[in-house]
Amino acid sequence: MILPKTINERFYKALLEKKNEYGRGFNKFLCGETGYSSGYISQVVNGNQDASQEAQIKISGTCGLDYKSFLKDDQIKRENIETEQPPTNSKEVEQLSREIKLFEEIVKMKDDKIASLEKIVAELKNKRSDGTSLGGALTSKTRAG
Repeated sequence: MILPKTINERFYKALLEKKNEYGRGFNKFLCGETGYSSGYISQVVNGNQDASQEAQIKISGTCGLDYKSFLKDDQIKRENIETEQPPTNSKEVEQLSREIKLFEEIVKMKDDKIASLEKIVAELKNKRSDGTSLGGALTSKTRAG
């Protein structure tokens, strides 16, 4: 799950405060308590990599931070977005409708392509288990498709 930037920013700010409080050996402490590698912890603490939600929760607990406090503002923003009025301008609505239809078409094409590839993979697995050469299966599929 990709977290909104604001949550990552609040987490990182709180983590730096804890690092300054703890002092030397903070990264080693986090590695020992969380089980994450020193490289990963170093990247997160130095701000070179955003921690996953799972890692943020684990690190927050280790540092005595309340992870839920990072979410509060974002929940309020989401509630405000959900209560916003939809566009009333007919041109905007038409444009959004076209974009939605286009997006749905793209998703359907991708789903069809995935189904087709899954079918080919299944056929290749069957041929391999039958002892048939994969080269022949690929050649016949290439000619047919």
